[in-house]
Amino acid sequence: LAESGILDKLNLTLLLNSDEEIGSEFSSKIFIAERDKAAVCLCGECAGPQSEIVVSRNGKMGARLDCWGQDRHVSEITGKKSSAILELSYKVISLESLNDFRPGLRVNVGRIDGGLGPGTVPAHAGCLIDLRWREETYIQAVLDKIQSEIIRPVQPGCRCEFKILNSRPAMPENEKNIGLFQILLEAASGLGQSVNSCHRQGTSDVNFFGAAGVPSLDGFGPVGFNDHTPQEYILTASLKERTLLLSHFFVELGHHLRMLS
Repeated sequence: LAESGILDKLNLTLLLNSDEEIGSEFSSKIFIAERDKAAVCLCGECAGPQSEIVVSRNGKMGARLDCWGQDRHVSEITGKKSSAILELSYKVISLESLNDFRPGLRVNVGRIDGGLGPGTVPAHAGCLIDLRWREETYIQAVLDKIQSEIIRPVQPGCRCEFKILNSRPAMPENEKNIGLFQILLEAASGLGQSVNSCHRQGTSDVNFFGAAGVPSLDGFGPVGFNDHTPQEYILTASLKERTLLLSHFFVELGHHLRMLS
């Protein structure tokens, strides 16, 4: 791109971060600072299975729920016990029941830990939670329900705490993103490529920009499958196709931005 002179006509900022999979806890500060200066945002997550470009994304939150009980040797139990694991079990069922509590809401308890051994009533247990939503308008109602109802202890002597670890707002489909996609279609047409748009239930760092009103597109990376599994792979032929698409898009984008300036 530099050798062809394309970058001479674009004020391009390239951001590379290593903490995206844990919620961009540290790099999000940079994104928030940069988005105030951005005309558009393009992200290199994988393309869709049919080479789709992402025009909207779900919001996402990572959270942890901890439960505390009263530890004791099982031989000393008289009457009811206060088991942190049993308390957590109630909470896991309640959390999973939130799926479709609002349209597009997805809740997943993906990891649990706790207990000392089978002969001891567990004093602590916890779980990691993934929440995803399509509409930003209802997520506060979900959090209110968790805080006011779900974390309320079922067993006497137990207490629970819900903590948000990281969060990205939803990136809605809007006229700005669709307008940017129309420019991309011009670039794709010149290459003889067919490109469609899609909504993706997953999130990425583009959410920080798109949610703030910056025209944004994602999915410029290669076509890939089986994300987050040992069978994850990409189609190597798509590397060349996507590189060409992005390069031609830069040309079209530079032309449109100069017309607007």
